[in-house]
Amino acid sequence: MAVGRNAPCPCGSGRKFKHCCGKAAGSPAAVSTGAYPQIQAMLSAGRFAEVSTACDRELKAGRDDFLLHRLRADAAARLGEFAIAHEAYGRALRHRPGDVVTIYNAGTAALRLERFEEAAGLLEKALRKKPEDKEILESLGVAHAQMGHYREAEQIFHRLIAKHPRHPGGYLNLAVLQSVTGELDAALGNLERAEALGGETLQTVLNRGMLEVKRGRPDEAIVLYQRLLTAHPNEPFFLESLEAAKAAKGDWEGAAEVAEQILEVRPGDRGALCRRAYATARSGDLDAALAMLAPYDNEESVDLDIQNTYARCYSEFGLVKEAVARYRRIVAAEPLHPGANSSGIFLRHYLPEEQEATLVEDIKRYMAREEQRDRPLRARKYRNHRRLRVGFVSADLRRHSVGYFMRPIFEQLDSARHDIYVYDNAKAPDDMTAAMQQHVQYWRRIESLSDEKAASLIQEDEIDILVDLSGLTAGHRLPLFARKPAPVQVTWVGYPATTGLSRMDYRIGDALTDPPGLTDQWYSEALWRLPEVFSVYEPPAEAPEVRSTPALSRDYITFGTFNNFNKLNDRVLDLWARILQRVEGSRLLLKSFSFKHEGTRNYVWAFFESHGIEKGRVDILPPDKGLQDHLARYGDIDIALDPFPYCGTTTTCEALWMGLPVISLVGETHRSRVGLSQLTSIGLPELAVEAEDAYLEKAGELAGDVVALDRLRQSIRGRMADSPLTDAPRFVRHLQAAFEQMYEQAGS
Repeated sequence: MAVGRNAPCPCGSGRKFKHCCGKAAGSPAAVSTGAYPQIQAMLSAGRFAEVSTACDRELKAGRDDFLLHRLRADAAARLGEFAIAHEAYGRALRHRPGDVVTIYNAGTAALRLERFEEAAGLLEKALRKKPEDKEILESLGVAHAQMGHYREAEQIFHRLIAKHPRHPGGYLNLAVLQSVTGELDAALGNLERAEALGGETLQTVLNRGMLEVKRGRPDEAIVLYQRLLTAHPNEPFFLESLEAAKAAKGDWEGAAEVAEQILEVRPGDRGALCRRAYATARSGDLDAALAMLAPYDNEESVDLDIQNTYARCYSEFGLVKEAVARYRRIVAAEPLHPGANSSGIFLRHYLPEEQEATLVEDIKRYMAREEQRDRPLRARKYRNHRRLRVGFVSADLRRHSVGYFMRPIFEQLDSARHDIYVYDNAKAPDDMTAAMQQHVQYWRRIESLSDEKAASLIQEDEIDILVDLSGLTAGHRLPLFARKPAPVQVTWVGYPATTGLSRMDYRIGDALTDPPGLTDQWYSEALWRLPEVFSVYEPPAEAPEVRSTPALSRDYITFGTFNNFNKLNDRVLDLWARILQRVEGSRLLLKSFSFKHEGTRNYVWAFFESHGIEKGRVDILPPDKGLQDHLARYGDIDIALDPFPYCGTTTTCEALWMGLPVISLVGETHRSRVGLSQLTSIGLPELAVEAEDAYLEKAGELAGDVVALDRLRQSIRGRMADSPLTDAPRFVRHLQAAFEQMYEQAGS
């Protein structure tokens, strides 16, 4: 059946056939006009594979015109064959470069192929022809958001909403963008507007669930995902979302159960297997987790996911050497594996046999590869702001040691002096996150952003000083710093060693953690020493009153520590066994997550028994459930012992606030000198000793006079309250002055 020359063109342009595709109908290479309605009918009927076959047949016959390529492209796009669609739209545009529908479709195909810059160019061209088209505006906003051009994307979505206030897509996409940039309340409001206009959809429910997790409300997300699963049982993506929400809540048993459901739906899903094993370990059953992984532990063919999960499980239970061995296997198979390099190197800092020079060399070698791979962004000129813009990057701004140290900083930072930005990489924010957000002007969420996009966001925010609070710990974003998105980059609390990056300008310490000439050699950064202490501690409101030393009502002294078992290497345990041998009848109290594992408990008891210390003198506990109970447990200890070579930091402050003297062994690296800095700041430098024999002597001296020990105990909280260690306003003045001096020096 022929198409009349005055009939509407089958391509859908709205023009007459003679003014559209009919222009090519007389060409020998054109499709016979009778084929157009037949192929168009197949496309309209959803018979996309048949359209593709018919178009391919015409193309093989040597025919070539706009409509043929357009029909082929449309069919391919409907089939999800976006590479074919993209090419076919390009061929169609060579025939008719100004066709706005084809330009738009080519842009959306490029968007699906993640060719975002090309997509934006095509969509902007289409928008110039149809400046109020909602589909073009929506797609263009998505393209800019995917490139990390968040300001441009936000402006486009606001323009879309202004032009089409009843189009739900504008509000939905703006909500997704605001969820990324950390404007969580605004995101929730726009998500609700999208649902009010377009009803509840799978997309809005999924986004609401992800938003609730980001808001630190995983219970609400769990309800939403369970509702989705009631309507769509065993849908893997919904199950994965539910699993992630349960993990964010800390319900590791529940997360393991959902991962098992995913494995029932997809038996070969290695990712689900690894997540199930890790969740099982986090719930306290390391042996069951290792049994899940064992069938896939092949020496000849290294499965990187399996080895990585082994390492993560081992490290959770303080089995540092075993974890490091697994990470080494991964690096041997894949030298640039980011997680194995960073986590493996970080764990090695716990081992006393590791040489600092070797550690630093390995860190620098790994980070040099990151810097070679990631070219720095175009340098921004130094500017004289009325206020500096300071950004902090961390995954630990929550109930974590870093969170406890940073909360008073954010509360005291002078916003009239500096604009403060946070780039939060946490997967599971909590109530502490929410408390800190109240004191920060700009809080961005970057956990779902690539390093490239996060760096672009930071550069768009025109940050002057960017501060790393993670180093090589879990959730770090050092590759982001390798792109140098800010003129001045600084590493600080959260990690006790060099980042190895040549593009990290400074590391913050103090004159005791990093005395001039002692530790400088171990850093790629220039050391910046604060006047008094390198960090400040905010005593928790939940802390109970200091109790009398337990030995007054007992006939024995109790030593103890609540440090992570990763820090309690055999050299530490050996010295502590000697203390128990020296102080007759004394006991040792240890508490750590690792002690949920029976094998770890048995190892510790066997170690002390091999040193002549009966099992009954060593009490081993898993963690307490709440902070108040955790702090109250210090009331059972007379004298706290600091591990080495990796000292406690938060744990030392907690013990001191609860009145316990802490004995610390001083070394020659930052991580082995934190105790010295903290004890000196509260006027007790004599508790920081420089040799193991002196450590032993100090323990015996303190244990030898229980009345004097109690007097010391009752004085420590007051000493601490009057010290630089807890004076947040004073500390922040020093910190902000340091930032200003860093920026001034860098710009001179």
